[in-house]
Amino acid sequence: MKTNHHKKLLISSIFLFMIVITLIVITINDSYAFYTNSYEIEILTGSIGNFKDNDAPIIKKFYLKEDVTGTQKYTNQVRNLAYISWEDEDVASYCLNTEGTKEACSVWNDASSSAKEVEVSNYSLEYGDGTKTVYAFIKDYANNVSEAKSDSIILDVTNPECGDVVKTSVGSSGVSGTVGCIDVTSGCVNEEETFSNLKSTTYKTITDKAGNTNS
Repeated sequence: MKTNHHKKLLISSIFLFMIVITLIVITINDSYAFYTNSYEIEILTGSIGNFKDNDAPIIKKFYLKEDVTGTQKYTNQVRNLAYISWEDEDVASYCLNTEGTKEACSVWNDASSSAKEVEVSNYSLEYGDGTKTVYAFIKDYANNVSEAKSDSIILDVTNPECGDVVKTSVGSSGVSGTVGCIDVTSGCVNEEETFSNLKSTTYKTITDKAGNTNS
């Protein structure tokens, strides 16, 4: 009988040991927490509680950026870079959409990086000139979803137009004056460009703030 009793104790001990080594033990201010994917068991002053993780993660930073120039305000590219960062330890995935609701997140992308950030290259904006607003969400392993964080960038794929040409002087040394620039979406880098002492046909380049040019 003693042998069977010892065997039962040994089996029980091995079973308990196997359970313990599958859990991650984290020490926080003299208390311990065992984490599974979506549940947390806390041991505080000898008592054990079992509860679901209901704390949603928080996005620390989110922005859109033009890949080539690095500007965060204007772009002449449909595909751009999106950056998301957070401080939570258990973020599993992220979502980007233009609707602004988590319900619109039909696809969640992996974000289980220890760096606590992701750079999404070649994120496609909606076609058409104008301000584009994108919303970011992150989700933890317990399926808690963050509040939306948004950023906007002005998409301008249309070349600026040349405005009025104003001659300020005409003489033997040539023609001098200015040529205006018109761009309704991002605006011109310079509202007018100057030219001096031209004696033959010359093309002056005008540029908008998104990088589009015209001559």
